[in-house]
Amino acid sequence: MSVRKFSVLAFSLILFAGWWAIGFSEEVEEPLIPLIIPEGFDIGQDDSAVASATAVGANFRRPPNSGDDDEIETTVGANQIVNAPQQLNPNGLIGRSELAIAVDGDDGAPGENIVIGWNDADGFLPQFALGGLSGWAFSSNSGASFVDGGGLPSTSIPTSPPTTIVPSGDPWFTHWRDDVGNGIFLYSNLAVRANVPGNGPGNGRTVAGLSVHRGTVAGGTLSWGTPSLIPSPSAVGTFGLDKEAMTSNPNGGVREVYVTATNFDLAASPIGGIVAYSSTDGGASFSGPTHVQAQGADGVQGSAPAVGVNGDVYVVWERGRFNIPPAQARIQFRRSTDQGATFGPTIDVAAITAAARKPPAGYNRSRHNDFPRITVAHSGPWKGRIYVAYHDAGSNPDLPGTVTLTGAGNPALPGVADADVFIKYSDNGGTSWSAPILVNGAIGDQKAQFWPVVSVTDGGLVSVFYYEDVETNVTPHPNDIETNRGLDGVAGRTRRSNRSSIVDGYVALSTDGGASFGTPVRVTDFSSNWSRTVSNIIPNFGDYNDAVSREIGPNTVRVYATWADSRVQIDINPDPNITDMRPIPSAAYGFVDITKTEGAGKYVASVPKNFVLGQNYPNPFNPATRIDYALPEAAKVELKVYNLLGQEVRTLVDYEQPAGMHQIVWDGTDASGNGVASGLYFYKLKTPTFAETKQMMFVK
Repeated sequence: MSVRKFSVLAFSLILFAGWWAIGFSEEVEEPLIPLIIPEGFDIGQDDSAVASATAVGANFRRPPNSGDDDEIETTVGANQIVNAPQQLNPNGLIGRSELAIAVDGDDGAPGENIVIGWNDADGFLPQFALGGLSGWAFSSNSGASFVDGGGLPSTSIPTSPPTTIVPSGDPWFTHWRDDVGNGIFLYSNLAVRANVPGNGPGNGRTVAGLSVHRGTVAGGTLSWGTPSLIPSPSAVGTFGLDKEAMTSNPNGGVREVYVTATNFDLAASPIGGIVAYSSTDGGASFSGPTHVQAQGADGVQGSAPAVGVNGDVYVVWERGRFNIPPAQARIQFRRSTDQGATFGPTIDVAAITAAARKPPAGYNRSRHNDFPRITVAHSGPWKGRIYVAYHDAGSNPDLPGTVTLTGAGNPALPGVADADVFIKYSDNGGTSWSAPILVNGAIGDQKAQFWPVVSVTDGGLVSVFYYEDVETNVTPHPNDIETNRGLDGVAGRTRRSNRSSIVDGYVALSTDGGASFGTPVRVTDFSSNWSRTVSNIIPNFGDYNDAVSREIGPNTVRVYATWADSRVQIDINPDPNITDMRPIPSAAYGFVDITKTEGAGKYVASVPKNFVLGQNYPNPFNPATRIDYALPEAAKVELKVYNLLGQEVRTLVDYEQPAGMHQIVWDGTDASGNGVASGLYFYKLKTPTFAETKQMMFVK
C-alpha cells in the first residue's frame, strides 16, 4: 500500500494564526454520575495552548470497488487573517467581505505572489472616502505573511472641475506573466465619480462604470498603475453596472481580457441585462459593451466569463433568481467565437430551485444570490472541458425556523433553503451538458451548501470550494439572537432571529474530470456565526467567495481559498466601564495541498479507528464554540455540558449517530435558552463503550 499526503492549510483574514487540535484518549468506562470535578483535569490548566500547537489528521481512502487501497493523509492547519486589524472609525464602520484571489509564481517554488481583494467597509463614509471600497493584501512568500495595502488608488479625469474616479468594490482578478517574467495582476471593480457638484448627497458621487487596475510585481513588491475606466452605459446618477467579473486568455500571444457585468438600467443602450467588454491590449483599454443577454421579466444577474482553448469566450449567469416555485430559475450560457463581438444562442445549463429568497439567518439582507462559476481545462486529459458550478435547492424542504424583522414595514422571512452544490461539464463548447454531479456529502442533509467556486489544474484535477451553513435552534425564549445591519439599532435596520447560522468552508476534489467527488474537507478552522457578527456592509458576508488551484509538484495540487470570516472581535461600545465585544467579518485566506495516488477512483473518508473527543474551539470563547468528535462505530451518543457544581447545563446530543466525524456548536445558553455566566464548564461525550470529559471557558 502506498501512502500520499493531503495537507489542508488555511489562512484567513484574521488577527491570529494557530493550529487546531483534536486530542486522543483510550476507551474507558465511566459511571453515569453528575460531574463535580472531572477526573484527570486540573482546574488551573489551559488547554488552549495545546490546541494551538498541534495538527489534526484523518485518513482518506478509495472506495472498495476501485481496486486500489492507496491512501492519502490529511492535515488541517490554521487560518490566517490577512487584513490589518480593524478599528471602529468615527462613523462606526467595520467589516470586510466578498473576497477574490489570484496567485502567480513558479509551481511549487517558494516565493509565490498572492493578491487578495475585498469589499472594505472603510469606504462607506457619509462624505465618501477617496480610498474607496476596494481593499487588497499582498504576499510575496507563498502566503507565509501578508501586507495590507489599503485601498486601490483613485484617479482623476481632466474635466472642469476635475472628476475623481473611486474604486467601489465587487473585486475580481485575472493575472499572467509579462515578456520579462514579471507578474501582472488585473483588479476589476465597480467605480463611482466623486466630487461632482450638484449631484446630491455623498459628496456628489455618481455611477461611473467599472475600473480595472493593473498591478505589476517586481522585486517582491506589488504596485498599481493608473486604472482603465469602462464607462457605464447608464445616465449619470443611475444605478448602472453591477457584479462585474473578469478573465483573460491564458493561451499566450496578445493578451485578451474580458469583463462582464449586469446593467440594471433598462433605458440604457444596450438595454439592461448581461453585457461584455473586451480588451486586446492587456486591459489598457476596452471596447463594448456587447449585449450578451436581455434582462427579461424574471431578471438576470451574476455573470462569470471564461476563455476556451481555442480562444472562444464563454459566459454563464443566473436567470430568475427570485422565481417562486414551481417556476424555476436557470443557469444559462452563451459562447462567442469572435472575441466577444457577438454571442451565439442562449443555452440552459441547469434548471434550479433558487435559494435567493431564503438566506441563512445571520445574513443581513433579505436575499442572497445563486451565482454560478465557470472554468475551463486548458491542458491535461480533459483539455477543453468546460465546468460550471452552482447550487440548487431542488425539492428539498426548507430548513425549519423563520426570521422575523423588527421595524415598520419589514416582512417575516421564510426558512432557509436547503441548497446543495453541483457541477456540470461540457465537452462540445457548451452545446450540451452532463448530468448534474453532486459535490457535497448528501442531498437534503438539512444543511445549506452554497456559493461554489470551481477551478481546475493543468493536470486536470477539479476542485470546488463552497460554504456550508448549519441552522441551530438556540432560543425557545424571547431573547432572540440579534443580527445587525448597522451599529445604531435604528428600527428597520436590525434583524432578529430565533436561529443561529453556523458557517464553514469546504473543499471537494475530483480526480476523474468532475465525474465524481471525494469526501469534502473543511478548510475553515473556525465556524463563523453570522447571527452574531456586526458590520455596516450589506450584505455582511458579501455575495461570493473565491478559490484557485495549481499543481505545485508531482501529483500535488494546491487549492487556495479566501472567504469572509467572523472570528475577529471588536469592542463596539468604547465606554470604559462596559465591555461589549462582537465578532466582525474579516477577509480570510487558506490553502489545501492534495497529493493524489495513482489510478482512478474518488477518495472517501475512512471510518475513524478510535473514539475521539476534540478540544472545543475557540477556547476561551464568546459567544459560541464548536466541539468535534469521532465515532468508529454507530452508537447512542450523549454530549452534555456541566457547570463546576456538576449540574447539567445543556444537552447538546442525545440520539443515535453513525460512524464518522461529527461536530456540534454550543452557543453559551442553558436548557431554557438563557445565557450562562462567565466561568469554567465541562463537556462530556458518552457512548455505551466510551466516555471522556474536557473543560472549556466561557467569557463575557
